[in-house]
Amino acid sequence: MEQTTRTLSVEPAAHPGLTPPPLPLRPRPPVNLRSVTLGILGVLIISSISAYNDWVLVNTYLTGNYLPVGLLLYLLLLLLLINAPLRRWWPEHALDSRELAVVMCMVLVSCAIPSSGLMRYMPTSLVGVWYHAGQNADYRRFMLELNLPQWIFPDFQSSDRTTWSNDPVIMNYYLRAPDGQGVPWGAWLTPALTWSIFLAALGTAVMCTAVIVRRQWVDNERLPFPLAEVYASLIETPRPGRSLNPLLGNRSFWIAFLSVFLIHGVNAMNRYFPKTWPQFPLKYDLSSMLTGEPWRYLDYAAPRGTLYFSIVGIAFFLQSKVGFSLWFFYILFNITRMFYGTWKSDYTGGMQQDQLTGAAIVYALAILWVGRRHFTMVLRHMFRRHRPGEPTGRYLSYAAAGWGLAGSLVVAAAWLKLAGASAIGAVVLVLLLMMMVLVVARIIAETGMIFARTELPISRFWLVVGSLPDGLARRTTMETYFYSALFSLNFTHDTREALPVYATHALRVADQVAYADNAGADRRPQSEPGRTRPFLLALAAAVVVAFVVSGVAMLKIEYSYASTIDRLQVSPINYWGITGNHTYYIMDATRDYRPPRIGPQEPHSRTGYFLSGVAIAGL
Repeated sequence: MEQTTRTLSVEPAAHPGLTPPPLPLRPRPPVNLRSVTLGILGVLIISSISAYNDWVLVNTYLTGNYLPVGLLLYLLLLLLLINAPLRRWWPEHALDSRELAVVMCMVLVSCAIPSSGLMRYMPTSLVGVWYHAGQNADYRRFMLELNLPQWIFPDFQSSDRTTWSNDPVIMNYYLRAPDGQGVPWGAWLTPALTWSIFLAALGTAVMCTAVIVRRQWVDNERLPFPLAEVYASLIETPRPGRSLNPLLGNRSFWIAFLSVFLIHGVNAMNRYFPKTWPQFPLKYDLSSMLTGEPWRYLDYAAPRGTLYFSIVGIAFFLQSKVGFSLWFFYILFNITRMFYGTWKSDYTGGMQQDQLTGAAIVYALAILWVGRRHFTMVLRHMFRRHRPGEPTGRYLSYAAAGWGLAGSLVVAAAWLKLAGASAIGAVVLVLLLMMMVLVVARIIAETGMIFARTELPISRFWLVVGSLPDGLARRTTMETYFYSALFSLNFTHDTREALPVYATHALRVADQVAYADNAGADRRPQSEPGRTRPFLLALAAAVVVAFVVSGVAMLKIEYSYASTIDRLQVSPINYWGITGNHTYYIMDATRDYRPPRIGPQEPHSRTGYFLSGVAIAGL
């Protein structure tokens, strides 16, 4: 009894600036039936309506960035309409901040699935390669030459690949299924099962990586995680006798919120009734003033801008040096463009991608080098060489996380080998994907940018390797290159909703709120993994539910709507994901790699620009 009393009287160690959540007499575990139920409910809502909202109604994306609108709306409704009344009249039944953290983190990680994180591109790419092959003879030639298994595509009516471009599964996807036919669910069952193996391996690798880097980034390097600060402030525990937490109960917050809401509301009404409603100008465009030399060589976005109040708020949490670098290097980029233009040259996309490839590799290696002691410790733990006093892991033991990462990478590489890639190509491709996992997660953890797209096709790596001097140049198989191009579209070019970012931020919020009463838990291997492991299982369940529900929702709208239902009526829906990006990242790239070619004809030295990216990042 004495020991129990001491345990319950300990004040929780919360993150600085947050009110420690008070422990009830019998504290509920963060992961319980109602927190998981509310988390799954949020996942179901966002996953089921995102496709219709984003691609049919063409509304503001429900996810769309690292501060998802759908998550914020769901959380605010939960806090204001359910939890606030409970705290006022039935406080013993109110959700505490730990439970809210579980709800929020489950919905957060699920936001990586319904839209640009996966479903915007993945189903489309599986039918799009054959649709575009039917529209272009060059595409058709290499698609028929590729030795790809049938099980990565939907089930078509014929085994003859020359007929696949006209199969109803494909044509109805692009042009809408005739009345009475609906979605060919059976045709999509095979790729749903086969691709889920690869995606599960990749997702496991991401989660294990997040567990491994957590202590290095949070405790050793003390990265700021600005977005995690925002998330945590939303679920902070109210002060005694209050229904709302310090943020939502702050009058200044609501004045600012209503002011921004009023501005956007008036501008929205102006779109519908321009003659009677005014417009608050939030944009500027100086391009008409910058038409002479050298200003006309500026990047398209440089003379144009939009005021985003959310970015203004996030900037409050940025370190000054980070904020300066975001501004300075964009200025330097535009100076480079003007320099090239003045000398009648062009700073092409290929040049930028080759530089970015070199810089990304160096940046990933720098992450590993800075954390070498921590990562070496994880490696030792994998082989049972734990030293006294060393941390053993919080959400998983480091041994389990390390072997989970290694095993999932082996499964992913083996899957690619079975799918037609070469053995070496499969290993390199998996490592390139993990490189992007580290790079994107680290950038957002350090900067707090809510929107970040790398625009980096990992297929550029093979172009650089193939352009090395004689004796060093190597080319991979066409099948390996095809998967590199496919993954460039699906995983690395549009990183606005990447699972690595959501996962690392979910763990950071859990550190600050859900398990804030357990400071130093890394050093208590006997109790901590069993206590925190349910949190990881809840995150995994959220991702699985999102995958199933959003996949069904995406197929439903693609086969049901020939065009958007807004005033523009764009056809087909999801136009950029289904046409423009698809031909650029997959079809054109693979066509240009078909022997004897080794990529598009470009006026620059790929090796030289790759090395310049290495040098700049290395400095």
